[in-house]
Amino acid sequence: MKIRQIDVWQKDLPIQGPAYKMALQTLTELDTTLVRITTDTGLQGWGEVCPLGPAYQPQHAAGARAAIGEIAPHLLGENPLHTERINHRMHQALCGSLYAKSAIDMACWDISGKAYNSRVCDLLGGAVRETIPSYYAIGLSSPEDAANVAVKKQAEGYCRLQLKVGGRALEEDIACVKR
Repeated sequence: MKIRQIDVWQKDLPIQGPAYKMALQTLTELDTTLVRITTDTGLQGWGEVCPLGPAYQPQHAAGARAAIGEIAPHLLGENPLHTERINHRMHQALCGSLYAKSAIDMACWDISGKAYNSRVCDLLGGAVRETIPSYYAIGLSSPEDAANVAVKKQAEGYCRLQLKVGGRALEEDIACVKR
């Protein structure tokens, strides 16, 4: 089996509920990158990378697409089932950009699961649990609004909450955390 084609798409994912506010940005959607790897046998695998805006971490969506564009030509003809070889080739093609490489890695594992008719978690050694706990991120808001969102999200079953701080007066951050 050989990689025949690697396609990359940009997609805006709308944020459900209120906009996510950070110090200099207000996000109403997330810029995500989708990767599809097609093999010579017709199997396709999908991967994704979706950084939280361009200012949250050094990683950003446009950079992911640029990195994938640099890497993709070097993977054509490679066997996507040989994930260690794929990762080695990606590192030869481009230093760093692990977040972008993760979308390609994900797509290769998706192909592996389809090729072996198995869940990817089983290929990786088996599931430790059947559900994965998630968290809810609360953007910059008033202490009252943040507390209301926290109560609501806990009632919905979120056992982890992340509270955005910074980009405003320290006293307001402290009041928000206390609430």
